[in-house]
Amino acid sequence: MVVFTTAESVVIQTFSMTLSIFSLIGEIFIITSYYFFPKLRKFSFKLVLFMSLADVGATLSYFLGDPKNDGSVICGLQAWGEQMFQLSSMLWSTAIALTLYRAVVSHKETDELMKYLHLLCFGLPFFLSFMPLTTDDYGTTGAWCWIKSDEPNDSGFWWRIFIFYIPLWASIVFNAYSYYLVRKAMTTIFKVQTNINGEINNEIPEKYKTLMKRLRLYPLILVGCW
Repeated sequence: MVVFTTAESVVIQTFSMTLSIFSLIGEIFIITSYYFFPKLRKFSFKLVLFMSLADVGATLSYFLGDPKNDGSVICGLQAWGEQMFQLSSMLWSTAIALTLYRAVVSHKETDELMKYLHLLCFGLPFFLSFMPLTTDDYGTTGAWCWIKSDEPNDSGFWWRIFIFYIPLWASIVFNAYSYYLVRKAMTTIFKVQTNINGEINNEIPEKYKTLMKRLRLYPLILVGCW
């Protein structure tokens, strides 16, 4: 485990709390927008809403500060909240990529899969978040509490790998590949369109060019955040 000095811990906590405040403001904005604007209550925005709710849980866990005692309730609650809600948020980003892929590439609706998405994105993280409790591996990890790992290849190390980092990189790879296929499909769609004179129109509208540029950035943003 990394050990920080008191001054270093204060700097890390201040930085973490500042970012958490801005994050919480953004999450509340999304949630209240969904509540006050009925036109936003579509399936696609529901996924963004659920991801924001998961982010709220993760953000609130950082507001618990820097618990020093492995056995304290606050430390355990923070560790559990980080594992549960950060994994949930990550999986909801994958659900968004899946929905976009099915709509653009497979031409299928995803509405009927909502209950399965809840099981995947809320149910699976909830189940996995209790696994480290079986080996008492929630505790102080430096500037906050999470899955502690005091030495290489201990149980905490493997919990981190299997219930966080493997799902994280699987999500990154899946999202990147899905957005690549979506971008490729959108390019193909516009290339086969014809104008009113029957001539092939290879020009992609500007708004879709912007969208495709963003699709390339989303996986990079996920990588950068983690």
